[in-house]
Amino acid sequence: MRLPLLTLLSTIATLSLTTLSAQENSLEIVESFPSLSFPQLTDIQNAGDGTNRLFASDRGGQIHAFANDPDVETSTLFLDIGKLITTEAEMGLLSFTFHPNFQENGYLFTLYNFSIEEMNYTRLSRFTASSPNHNSVDLSTEVVLLEVLQPFTNHDGGQIAFGPDGYLYIGLGDGGNGGDPYNNAQNLKTLLGTILRLDVDNSSDSLNYSIPSTNPFVADTNARPEIWAWGLRSPWRFSFDTETGTLWAGDVGQERYEEIDIIEGGKNYGWRIMESWYCFAPETDCDSSTLTSPVWGYDRSGGKSVTGGHVYHGSKVPQLQNRYVYADFVFGNIWALDYVSDNDVTNELLFDTDHFIVTFGVDENRELYFADYFSGRIYNFVEVPATVDGNKEMKGIKLNLPTPNPPHSTVDISYELPSRTEIRLALFNVLGKEIRFLAEGKQEPGVHHINLNTLDIPSGIYYVQLNTSEGHLSQKMTILH
Repeated sequence: MRLPLLTLLSTIATLSLTTLSAQENSLEIVESFPSLSFPQLTDIQNAGDGTNRLFASDRGGQIHAFANDPDVETSTLFLDIGKLITTEAEMGLLSFTFHPNFQENGYLFTLYNFSIEEMNYTRLSRFTASSPNHNSVDLSTEVVLLEVLQPFTNHDGGQIAFGPDGYLYIGLGDGGNGGDPYNNAQNLKTLLGTILRLDVDNSSDSLNYSIPSTNPFVADTNARPEIWAWGLRSPWRFSFDTETGTLWAGDVGQERYEEIDIIEGGKNYGWRIMESWYCFAPETDCDSSTLTSPVWGYDRSGGKSVTGGHVYHGSKVPQLQNRYVYADFVFGNIWALDYVSDNDVTNELLFDTDHFIVTFGVDENRELYFADYFSGRIYNFVEVPATVDGNKEMKGIKLNLPTPNPPHSTVDISYELPSRTEIRLALFNVLGKEIRFLAEGKQEPGVHHINLNTLDIPSGIYYVQLNTSEGHLSQKMTILH
């Protein structure tokens, strides 16, 4: 993951809504919580406790809780570990997750970086939320489960997530620098370049966790028993398909290729012998006979840093159902992958955005969100009904909104009629619900004006639609207060 693009901070503005330009598609991206932003946002999670809250972490060490409501205006500080961590280069608070029984035990798990005497580490910890409402977490409840020495300040990981088996999975990069100079990802005696699987509900020996008996290397004296899969370069984000249990990961490439992997126990995913499907070290004639290839990948014409996503199983965006939605951090592309088998894979570019998409997340209803790292804002997908989709000229009938857009407190909407015509003009939200009637009836030819007062309309994306006997015209309008 290439987080330290800090020189771009002063030039990036990602508040605009992006739509498909090359395809007729009713998908739109909308800002989920217009009043909220979190600097250098790194992760989005839900607690699965029935509160429908969402939680967002920032790289500086804070986790924020807020209502899953587009009209929410404030968040609360859930946990602050800022004094524990280092944020050098790609380091910081990388990921967090809630125990499957969080409602009962209040357990929160974090993956973050810290430094001691100029040595850098990745630490997996458990915290306990306050009772009875679990509305905050006390720093003093920390229990350290695992620490891993990091030779460099990049490729530290780091998704953590519970699998359907109840075990905690941890993604660790190869330890950094370029080209994995210590060949960590091909060394089973180190935890770097792997995905681990731990039983965090039990302890063994001197550890604050135990090793599941079904881990693939549990009986191998030449391997660390925590390892579930290996040969990974920088698995920044992974997720489990909530229907099938399949573990999907986006592994960030080195120089030429990004890849999407389906992770299975005991498999070697090739780095640094291979980068995606191609030899890396050595550059030619590498032995790939024991390696597992990605299910999909792309070269640098499509992006430079893959952000793994989720298989969508929500209800609000049917056209994404059962598709793996992922993105590229640097280019802002968002894709949907349909995977049947290694020989039956299709990939669709959904959006080409200006967002720096650092993570995806889902709420308790399995609706999908993504976050822009630099703006710290959260977005989601909606389907615009056909009744407000499309814009064309109809025999001289025109609809015009002011430029520039968005408007301030009032907006002048004009429409031109070539002849006496029955019309209806209204304002719709992105879900196709009419929220403001503007005009109707038979009107004379010429240019007509409507002044819309927006002061009592919440910030967001809307459509002004003009209906006539010829059909309809619609124009998109952004309202920001």
